[in-house]
Amino acid sequence: MKRLCAVTCMFFLCTAAAAHAADYPTRPVRIVVAYPAGGGDDLHGRLVAEKLSQIYGKQFIVDNRPSAGGVLGFELVSKAAADGYTLLLAGANITIVQHLRKHVTFDVLKDFTPVSQISSFQLMMVTHPSVPVSSVRELIALAKAQPGKLSFGSSGVGATPHLSGELFKHMTGVDIVHIPYKGGAAALTDLLAGRIELYVGTMATVAQLVKNQKVRALAVTGAKRSPHLPQVPTMAESGLAGYELSSWYGIFGPAGIPQDILASLNAAIGKAIQMPDVVARLASVSVEATASSQVDFARLVRDTHFKFGRIIKNAGIKAD
Repeated sequence: MKRLCAVTCMFFLCTAAAAHAADYPTRPVRIVVAYPAGGGDDLHGRLVAEKLSQIYGKQFIVDNRPSAGGVLGFELVSKAAADGYTLLLAGANITIVQHLRKHVTFDVLKDFTPVSQISSFQLMMVTHPSVPVSSVRELIALAKAQPGKLSFGSSGVGATPHLSGELFKHMTGVDIVHIPYKGGAAALTDLLAGRIELYVGTMATVAQLVKNQKVRALAVTGAKRSPHLPQVPTMAESGLAGYELSSWYGIFGPAGIPQDILASLNAAIGKAIQMPDVVARLASVSVEATASSQVDFARLVRDTHFKFGRIIKNAGIKAD
């Protein structure tokens, strides 16, 4: 009798869970963006929220929770109920934070459920036109001839552009001074004024400057050339075999989201990211719409976490 009751209870529990997943969502869903309105994170969050609202017929609302390094927003989602009603829009920088900060309360590999990748983008190394190089090989030769004389700017300590430059230094053995700025705009201002020689930044920040011949492009950091500037070679094509560093955005939830809800969200995000207007909007900022399976995105998060950790350790980078 007890066995029968247990089986009956389990049947009803499973049926209720399945019905709950089938009805998801029954109320508004919050997408936390850990940075201010107006930036790349916010753009991605609002695009996804708009399309998921259309697909599900329920509101998906962006909740901006800006803080240094995104920690506040990341921690908020890591501690939220794993019911699919609190999600996180985050870039690859979510895999960097715990390598740099001692008191972070979350573990990106244990406390989040990767739901789906939504985009990918490359970085680009550019120089001021006065620097007498036109290729990565020439830059390496110049840097080795003048150790410590050249400088490269980035959007901040531990940011993806900084790590890209440090990977370049590690693989080539050159001595180039890193100068961190509080954002890419300030670094570009100094590059255009000739106060620094090199800059590593996103395609969105440098593509138009390259087209207008304000800066000189040396290489992109990804595994393949960018469709936005296909004439610019990759680092690997430029002689650095094995160099590859791209960035991405994706949707996460707290650890433990029910599999049915996870599958529903992954399918809906995949549908949203393939919509022509979404593809065009992302392409306008030199970003590629890139949906993925949940398994593939989880693998990407893990691989990025360990790759960035190695770069940070090798370079001895510490947060300010």
